[in-house]
Amino acid sequence: MTTQINLQPILTPILAFLKNRKVIVSLCALLLNVALAAVPDLASFRPALMTVITGLALGLIGGMTYADAIRAGSDAGSLPPMSNTDLIKLLLGDLIDSISTDLNGQTVITLKKE
Repeated sequence: MTTQINLQPILTPILAFLKNRKVIVSLCALLLNVALAAVPDLASFRPALMTVITGLALGLIGGMTYADAIRAGSDAGSLPPMSNTDLIKLLLGDLIDSISTDLNGQTVITLKKE
């Protein structure tokens, strides 16, 4: 009797990891450096070429990260801005009972009594 092994829980995260652009760039840089190490004729240039390949890969990954951060920032910028009162309530909501403005235009914060 043969048993069926379900490899989907193992393969799905690995395939998702390999679809990442940064992982693909780093694996290509690694393969280029390994191929470069295997060529004996380039022994005198090997350290410089490996540095160039690794530096280009790191620059490309950094550029991708920067572009992703810009995209995430522009998506977050589309949210409506919060007022200072809302921000204070969000950050200190467990400590604050109410926030109001007095007749002089100053903010009055009332703390919760325990």
